[in-house]
Amino acid sequence: MIGGMVAQQVSVPLNVVLNMSGAELNVLDTINGILPGILEVGLVLLLLKLLKKKVNILLIIFSILAVCILGAAAGIF
Repeated sequence: MIGGMVAQQVSVPLNVVLNMSGAELNVLDTINGILPGILEVGLVLLLLKLLKKKVNILLIIFSILAVCILGAAAGIF
């Protein structure tokens, strides 16, 4: 049940495209082609690991916010 919730509620929009010999390779499509939803599950497992280590929830939230803002500014997200 939790796996279904992760697949529906969490998304990682990765906009990285690699140019190799004139061919474009979308990294998110490649990763999802190998194992669909692995980025979302990995993110949730990382957050659960941080919560089990008793990391402050506000630190986790602000870290996610900072990574998202920096990633958007760099064109990753």
